[in-house]
Amino acid sequence: MSGAGRALLLITLIFASAPLWAEPPASAVVAADDGYAAMARRSGEWTATRAVSVPQSEMFVPRRVKALEFGKGLPDPKVATRWRAQQAWIACDGSVGATFGRWSIPGTRQRGWYEAIWGQTGAGAYKLLLRHAGPLDRRLLSRPGRKGMRAACGGHPPPLPIVAPAVGTDFRMGASRDQTLIWSSGVSAQGDVRIAISLWDGTTHVPVLEDVAPAGTAR
Repeated sequence: MSGAGRALLLITLIFASAPLWAEPPASAVVAADDGYAAMARRSGEWTATRAVSVPQSEMFVPRRVKALEFGKGLPDPKVATRWRAQQAWIACDGSVGATFGRWSIPGTRQRGWYEAIWGQTGAGAYKLLLRHAGPLDRRLLSRPGRKGMRAACGGHPPPLPIVAPAVGTDFRMGASRDQTLIWSSGVSAQGDVRIAISLWDGTTHVPVLEDVAPAGTAR
């Protein structure tokens, strides 16, 4: 697939030079992602997905679906997908975090990318709110180690902006409780999926990930 076929933009200027585990809240989100991956290997992929999902959890197949409704009763594949987060972002208050990483299926040449949004429950655990994944069609930006970034805690983040999506686009937005991490997901009339994540830097919301995948590439 040509570079125009799938656009993936990862803005990395805001990443700290410290490893991810130096930021306890960010590493907690990655721990949730890692735990999900480990459960998939141990108990089965759909079993794990049902365990970490809540009623509002969404995925794209390629249209937007509720994870629990779509995955109800689906058998686990014989070989579970393996994945690992490489980058993570988290709100100042820790209520919402996001991960980006790679996946592969052992014994095959199938591999790809994914991003996930995680929401913190009242008990402090993280549950999956959104997951978007697709096949790897070109080399992704690679950085050594696992990197994370926490939103700034100062200033006064504004509420979610009002967005007028294109006609026929299934568009939704969400934010952390403190509005320091915002994300949006949109499915165009043609089936293209766009995920965007921004973090508050104390003055404005700075884009940290924008992923646009054409119809038919969701996994």
